Amino acid sequence: MDRELRAKLVDLLNTLPEMLREKRKQPFTKVSDERLLELAEQAKIDMEEFRKNNRAVTRDGRKLERMGPLERQEFHYYPFEGKLPFTLTIRLGDYVIERHGKLDWKCRPEFPHVDRDGEEYPGWLKETYEPLISTTPPGKRPRWINFGLLAGDEILTEDDHNGITDEIEKQCKVQDDKRRARIAGRKVAGVRKKGDQR
Repeated sequence: MDRELRAKLVDLLNTLPEMLREKRKQPFTKVSDERLLELAEQAKIDMEEFRKNNRAVTRDGRKLERMGPLERQEFHYYPFEGKLPFTLTIRLGDYVIERHGKLDWKCRPEFPHVDRDGEEYPGWLKETYEPLISTTPPGKRPRWINFGLLAGDEILTEDDHNGITDEIEKQCKVQDDKRRARIAGRKVAGVRKKGDQR
């Protein structure tokens, strides 16, 4: 399996809730190609269709970043990403353990938005998030480990997932507003520059 196809398959498997148990056993980036294909079959991924879509990403020598908005909608594309901090508290009688955590997320929001190049396209909600926990106490340099169990349906209710989605979309809106302001500033600067050249 070529490296680009493997990376995209790993990325897709990481977004599937039914793969959390397998992911906890061993990160998908560490398993063999043969095992990765077994997991894809287990997740009912049509590899023939997946390969076809992956080839389409680079057809005519174009990269995903160069595609138009409608083409991007068909692929595994997230225009926004960020981190949401949280604290994990464990109480054992009177003894309390605290660890810092962060939720690494990627999202294509429901609302209309622009990409980094200023292209505008309609919203279509698609997101992925991964909780990381520091193995060191607060105040010390964090060493992050994946704690995917926290994002599983065994722990989080539907309301919890909806709350996380709402927070992520708020972050997307902040990023989108900043992006639009930056793009508008470039356009104004360009108009002024042209005026100075006359």
